[in-house]
Amino acid sequence: YIHAVSYVANAKILIEPFGMLEVRNSAGSEFWKFAAEPISRIEYQHQAVFYYNVSGTIAFGTSIITYFPGVAANVIPVFRVNASVAVGSGTTTTLNGLLEISAGRTLTFQNAGLKELRNGIAGSGIVVQDNTCGQIRINGSTSILGGGALTLSTNGLAIEAGVCTLVSDKVINSGAVTVGNGATLNAQQYSLTNVAAASFILSAGATLITAHANGVNGSIQLSGSTSFQDFANYSFTG
Repeated sequence: YIHAVSYVANAKILIEPFGMLEVRNSAGSEFWKFAAEPISRIEYQHQAVFYYNVSGTIAFGTSIITYFPGVAANVIPVFRVNASVAVGSGTTTTLNGLLEISAGRTLTFQNAGLKELRNGIAGSGIVVQDNTCGQIRINGSTSILGGGALTLSTNGLAIEAGVCTLVSDKVINSGAVTVGNGATLNAQQYSLTNVAAASFILSAGATLITAHANGVNGSIQLSGSTSFQDFANYSFTG
């Protein structure tokens, strides 16, 4: 749809687990609003998918936008992007779910607003944080980090809360990854690596869990600066 959906009385669209709502267009529409409608109108259940499958470089909205509004903390829908687009504004963009970038696609975040990706980043595509972009924040009680390369800039990426689990080796280029006080990075047997030097900060009160054969050094293989602050926590599970 272009600007709005007309609902009759208490009508509602329900996307059930593993169901998918796909949008396609070729010029200038706002079909992304199918993922930003109030939950009373469009409800995405756990692992339901909104599939942004547009042609060209048509960006989805990001100015004071919340995607999947009202979903419970344990309900994790997926925002799947099959387009190479640049998005972002001077205000916060919130995604109450998992961002997934399709193979062969690049999503570029720009402009100073925060990019809050509650349940993390997945998919084989590339995510770029340009030099104008505000911090990328992961703050769900559970989240994942995996898939294609992530290129960061000055403001970097912060895991602010909950447990973020690496589900594959992850290339982090430039910028810094920070695990904040009270948050946990569960690296499992995987590694953070880089091509262009990236940095890592494990804050006081943060936790790193590793099952890598080489422990912390195996999990964090970034060639930039690393800071393991006093009173950080470590768990070796391999």
